[in-house]
Amino acid sequence: MSDPYGEIHLAIATYDHERARDLLRKAIRENPTAEVYYLASQVALNNTQKKDFLKKAVALDPFHKEATYLLSRLESGAPIWSSSPEAYTAKSVQSGSQSYALAGVGARLAAYLLDGIVLIPIRFAT
Repeated sequence: MSDPYGEIHLAIATYDHERARDLLRKAIRENPTAEVYYLASQVALNNTQKKDFLKKAVALDPFHKEATYLLSRLESGAPIWSSSPEAYTAKSVQSGSQSYALAGVGARLAAYLLDGIVLIPIRFAT
């Protein structure tokens, strides 16, 4: 299944916020979903606009984890990135019909160290 918001995600990821805003304006007119409002909050011009978009996202889907988390951080006055940025970053990757969980920083570091332990003797043996 393809990502219906792929173009928007790409524009946000490449910091093309003007393009993302244009695509989001169209998406809000055509199909205003919680995800559309959440994505709009990512390219909001200020915190007031960000909060408004997040409130609309949560009103449409009270279980939208990322929108709920960000809104609670904004309303409490806490820094948005302070404690749990992973709460609203990608946790899995979709490939065909299967979904794979992404490894965290600790698991990646452990794998890197393990690779080094295994590969160093092989490198010096050749």
